[in-house]
Amino acid sequence: MTIPAGNGYTVEVRQIGGLGTTWIVRVQKRVLVFKKRISSDWFLDGPQATRYAEQLAAELRSGHSIDHVERRPPGWNLHRPSR
Repeated sequence: MTIPAGNGYTVEVRQIGGLGTTWIVRVQKRVLVFKKRISSDWFLDGPQATRYAEQLAAELRSGHSIDHVERRPPGWNLHRPSR
């Protein structure tokens, strides 16, 4: 699943065969005809990966800087969902 995030960014959620149940969320920026990978996050749960990707795309669409995504520490720490 690919989610357009505006300004040339896309957020992609994939489950790669052969890696078990691993889900990968990647942020990429289109530069001319190439795609530059900005970040790559791995999850063991598909719905959690999808929620993270949607949250990340919404944050990029709302004008937040990509520096925030590039400099964050590992783990899901953009805006944790409230319970």
